[in-house]
Amino acid sequence: MEVKSTWLFKTNPVGKILTGGESAGNSEIMGDGLKWTCGLILKSPKKWLSEHVPSHKQPSNDHEMGSYLAGIIEGDGCFSGKRLEIVLHLEDMGLAYRLKSWVGYGSVYKIKKKKAVKYSLTHKEGLKKILFLTNSYWVGFSKWQQIKNHGLDEWVGLKLKPPCGKVDPDSFWTAGFLDADGCLNVYLGKSLTHALKKRPQIQVRAKQKESFLPECLKACWGGSLSFTKKDLCTTWSLASVNPKKRGLYEWFLLMDSHPLQSSNKYTQYVLLRKAFLLMQHKKHLIPEGLAKIEKLQTQISLFYADLKKQKPGSMQKL
Repeated sequence: MEVKSTWLFKTNPVGKILTGGESAGNSEIMGDGLKWTCGLILKSPKKWLSEHVPSHKQPSNDHEMGSYLAGIIEGDGCFSGKRLEIVLHLEDMGLAYRLKSWVGYGSVYKIKKKKAVKYSLTHKEGLKKILFLTNSYWVGFSKWQQIKNHGLDEWVGLKLKPPCGKVDPDSFWTAGFLDADGCLNVYLGKSLTHALKKRPQIQVRAKQKESFLPECLKACWGGSLSFTKKDLCTTWSLASVNPKKRGLYEWFLLMDSHPLQSSNKYTQYVLLRKAFLLMQHKKHLIPEGLAKIEKLQTQISLFYADLKKQKPGSMQKL
């Protein structure tokens, strides 16, 4: 790997510039993972997530909007007859209205006896807009088959493309899917090897009745799959105590550039990102850093606790 260097001094260096596999007697590791040798800073090949949280952005073109809509529909949407319904948590009512604004048609309802809100679309022009936008971005066969079964493609004059069968790591699909069906958290478990006896773990999860989409997420980002007999669901989990583990760093990069659109999920993401940064710089190994992670965990846990305490909304058009 080529290692770039930056001058510390204007004087000429002694000897040659070192590369990643070389060493020299006059060298030491500095605080930020940089190596000082003969008046040079040699950048470490380690991956570092930026301390700066990029400005939040919304899908701004057909590619971004199409991939996001496909993700959120595949997460918790349904085509039935000449209707599209997307079910979200009651706290994501703002996102439901944003979907209505993006499409230009549809209605938002509270669902009776459930802490949920529904975006419902029956207008032909609205359905046509969504079907044309999402046509190249379906990952699984479930929603694609619903479109075919109800003849929606022929109804709007669309030549429906087959699903791609994989998650694009450079699109809004993952953000849409997690907005509908994702869970972000920090877990603090016991550890016999850590001096502080606690080990933080970053957790990103998504659960589905069918296993195909969790399998696609695993193929893209890594992680693991589990099946629960109680609800007959498959859960994809990207959980690690190591911030450099395959997929986790790349997932954070994607969420920075293609962020979650749910304000609640995005708030959780920002908290999760802070915990990741502390672990990235190994601050979880000292009491002050671990205390900060515990505080972040409490903030996320309180968020989920508040959602559970909410009373169900009544079924009414908003």
